[in-house]
Amino acid sequence: MTNPPVITVSDAAPVDRASYPVSFALLDDDGLAVLAITDDPTEQHAHLELTNTSGADLRFDPPDPGSLASADLFHFELRFRPGVLSTVSATKMRVAEQSGWSATPPKLRPDGTVSVYLLCTGLRALSPATPVRLLLNQISADGTGGARGTQLELRMQGLRYADGTPLSDTRLIHLDLVNQRGKKNIPLHVGFVGCHTVLNDGRTPNTLTVRITNVSSSGLPLNGQSSSAPSTFILSFDTGKTWGLATPDALAACTLDAIDGVKLAEADWAVAPGRQLGPGLAWTLTHKKDAAVLAPGQVIQLKVSNIVSALASGDSNLYLRYENIPGYWDGQFVCTIEKGPIHYDDRGNVGIGTATPARTLQGGDDAGGVGLEPAGGGAYLRFGDHTGRKLRIARSREAAGGALNVGATGALVTVQDTGEVGVGTDQPNARLTVQADSTETPEGRQIVVRGNADPHDELAIGYHTGRDYGSLQAVTQGTTVRPLMLNPAGGGVAIGLDRPPTTALEVNGGIRSSMWQVVEVLPRTSGPLPVSSGNFSTAGGTLVLFVSGSAYRHNAGLIGLQVLIDGARIDEFGLSISVGNQRFPVNRTIVKTGLPAGAHRLTVARFSDAPDMLTDGTDMFSVTLLELPF
Repeated sequence: MTNPPVITVSDAAPVDRASYPVSFALLDDDGLAVLAITDDPTEQHAHLELTNTSGADLRFDPPDPGSLASADLFHFELRFRPGVLSTVSATKMRVAEQSGWSATPPKLRPDGTVSVYLLCTGLRALSPATPVRLLLNQISADGTGGARGTQLELRMQGLRYADGTPLSDTRLIHLDLVNQRGKKNIPLHVGFVGCHTVLNDGRTPNTLTVRITNVSSSGLPLNGQSSSAPSTFILSFDTGKTWGLATPDALAACTLDAIDGVKLAEADWAVAPGRQLGPGLAWTLTHKKDAAVLAPGQVIQLKVSNIVSALASGDSNLYLRYENIPGYWDGQFVCTIEKGPIHYDDRGNVGIGTATPARTLQGGDDAGGVGLEPAGGGAYLRFGDHTGRKLRIARSREAAGGALNVGATGALVTVQDTGEVGVGTDQPNARLTVQADSTETPEGRQIVVRGNADPHDELAIGYHTGRDYGSLQAVTQGTTVRPLMLNPAGGGVAIGLDRPPTTALEVNGGIRSSMWQVVEVLPRTSGPLPVSSGNFSTAGGTLVLFVSGSAYRHNAGLIGLQVLIDGARIDEFGLSISVGNQRFPVNRTIVKTGLPAGAHRLTVARFSDAPDMLTDGTDMFSVTLLELPF
């Protein structure tokens, strides 16, 4: 891969108007600084322009009346380097007659250069407002070296500044010698492979691929690298300005790969610093093999990489100039490049903020951006790389006319690419996290399921953040609360369990209502006796106590349990056993009335008629209370 050089119009130093008060140009009919290589120079001509760039009149030393231009008497000498002019032009080139000017035919100098001398016989001064234009007929370039560049020299004498100071100076300009032998229209097609768009965000590297195709039915010969006039392709761009592809510094970092489209042999092409008609960046491609042929339908692919543009959106040009292709004029193809915020690739994918869209429509890079991808069963909205990247729906501003939100500010809905969804939060910690306070109604209302026929019908799910409880409430807003059905089609309900219920309702813990309650007063507690409960409350109703435990003794006799509430015995029961050293269960259902409403404490102790019975840590005791409202 080769980086392009910066190519300037002239090998001379940049123009300084104080140092170079006269500028000049030799142009063809299209205004280009070129000289044609042609077999017949009869119809060839060029336009010589002389311009005063000093800002004030430059006075000519007037010649004697009737004087003619010569090597000794002239105001301007136009000097061509050796081998530039064709043999015919070196003798037959003429400056067209123009009033007030005298010119010599070409004069061959001892050093091989060819000079034309110009003498002003009519004008007293060269005005900045009035350039001089002279026509040179029968002028053509020598084709021995093929298309190439040269320098043209202008020498001045017999001119003075307005204050009388003599002006004697020399100027150099660059001139391109172009081939115009053979056929004018070459059978090549030049265009882009895939897209011709460049994302001009100032940071994204872009790639353009140019294809050169032989569209004729016969081979197109190419002069190889060792030829005296090698066939070359010169690729260049508009640079700088708003219509340029990029700045010169940015394009200097670009690289070019040249690939033979049939043989896929990159080694067939030499890529080197280029030359072009004008300032800018260029590459020159020359085939390494002698007498190479571009076969019918064969292509050359030129891949330009690392194009970074920050210039204004709009069209720019890519130029592909070809020179010294046997049988054809030199010429140039111009391909339009579109610069903009949107890029599409050869698959038809469209990218916004990315030059490598992986989806049908994509904004940003594939992991950090968002992509829209239609599919057979429906479209996908894609983002992330399973590392927690987020897709946010957020307010643009937090207040009318306020500042734009940036980052996560104003996030309303957040989707993490690991599957978590947050509503009102940018940090979801579950598959669905809804973050909002709920204090205005008895029920929490972070999630509401609403009817369609009557939107007042709702099921509210939430956490009351003012009273610290969760709720599930069916309601018709503005009318009444509604019944809540759990598993109306069947199935059990478990409360306080981490396993499926074995009945329609299974509760791990107490049950209480304003009319009755079931409470485990004494959960399973190991001995030895006595064992006591924590405080429990009653409403003054009938108590049904389900008491269970176990005990043993060393020999036959009585075992049993005594139940006390607030230290007063309410009942006791015993069991006669005939075998010692063996543990036996002891159970009883006790009904107790007359216990006042309030807080109480329950104790299970040894049966009073069995003072020698035994209990230890292996024995388990429990008491469950059922209170009835009568």
